[in-house]
Amino acid sequence: MSRSNFEILNERANDLARLCTELVRGGNAFPTVWRTLHGTLAKKSDIAEYNEMLKIARGRVEKLFNDGESEADVGAARPLKDLDAKWAATDEAAVNFLKMVYNSFRRS
Repeated sequence: MSRSNFEILNERANDLARLCTELVRGGNAFPTVWRTLHGTLAKKSDIAEYNEMLKIARGRVEKLFNDGESEADVGAARPLKDLDAKWAATDEAAVNFLKMVYNSFRRS
């Protein structure tokens, strides 16, 4: 069975989260600055901050998921609204990220 673009994107996001965790735990084993695939240079502190945001997002959405909230209910509640200003380029990107996090629990 072929995988949807959403499944592939979700897998890549999970890979990135694991990579961020490994980089943060790596101590001095990694250089001070990394070159991202595109965009600006990322420092270890940038990666740590992003990793922390992923943990917060996962925790909030997981609680709602475990409480039996539907994807629509979670979307209406906007539990990541305080994070959107910094981490989401657009409102659409914020909604898509929230859906991706929610749906990651459906497959877990």
